[in-house]
Amino acid sequence: MGSIDFSTYGVGDRYRRTEPDLLMASAANQKIYLCDAGESADGVAMTATLTRESLPIGGGGPGQFQISDLWPDMEATGSVAIQLGFQKKLGDAITWGTAHAFDPSTHSHFAEACQSVADLAMTGRFIAIRFQSTTDMGWTLLGYTLEFEPQGKY
Repeated sequence: MGSIDFSTYGVGDRYRRTEPDLLMASAANQKIYLCDAGESADGVAMTATLTRESLPIGGGGPGQFQISDLWPDMEATGSVAIQLGFQKKLGDAITWGTAHAFDPSTHSHFAEACQSVADLAMTGRFIAIRFQSTTDMGWTLLGYTLEFEPQGKY
């Protein structure tokens, strides 16, 4: 979110745009903010998070599954933290693993970013995946591929 400084316009000048923009006003800060104009809020980096929770893999049957790798199809100007989690039953709290920095320019799959295989070994009936950045950068997730193996009945 950027801000527009109208003090640079002289008397009689008008602000003209050919495309509509979403603006927000803050009476407390006496500012008008231009939405979707960057990855910061008034100069402060925003946390961007994309989470997929309660993903039933393997057809959603009674079995448990272990993730063996994740192949994100993404574009980023830096590292994005990726975190895997699982649930034994739908509605349970998600048990999250350790977040690891994933840079699509240097990593092709998540196992390359993990320090050990144990960080990748998530077992459950329902899987959760979180992508997060806390710096002023842009990224786009186009999709992902999961590798998993059956671990028996629940």
